[in-house]
Amino acid sequence: MIGPELVRLDRRWRRAFLEMAAEQQAAGETRYDEALSDFDGHLAVLEAHARGEGLGAGRVPYEVHLLVDEGEVLGVARLRFGLTEELLDEGGNVGYEIRPSRRGQGHGRTLLRLALEVMAERGMWRARVTCDDDNAASAAIIEGARGVLDEVGISTESGKPVRRYWVKTTP
Repeated sequence: MIGPELVRLDRRWRRAFLEMAAEQQAAGETRYDEALSDFDGHLAVLEAHARGEGLGAGRVPYEVHLLVDEGEVLGVARLRFGLTEELLDEGGNVGYEIRPSRRGQGHGRTLLRLALEVMAERGMWRARVTCDDDNAASAAIIEGARGVLDEVGISTESGKPVRRYWVKTTP
């Protein structure tokens, strides 16, 4: 058994991705509602964003990668290969989440480690990773990846404190 691996989201992962998205929605998380109603349209938008097309102000091209194991999507990572002032404050180079039924099982650590490997392969020596200040699990994952707390600031979106880390992409 190989174990979890990181793959780019594409049509081959439609069924498994939508299963994860439905679980997220049932847990009250709305990030993938668009994908549930129109997967092909959602994927087309993501592909355009990866090429740098149709991005909003303060955004950079990004790729969506899935943490998969034996055909199941365990989590999702958004990899941004640049930063803006907005992303320095919140969002960073790597954004990720684990599906609700798989949280607390170590998959967040695996997902971040593999995401950082992709960033290193793309020539980045460090990555900005942020989390809400009250998200102890995410802070522990980032710190476990040798993340160094840069500062705690206030989110311009939620008004809540946000922890901002720098993480080396290679050991």
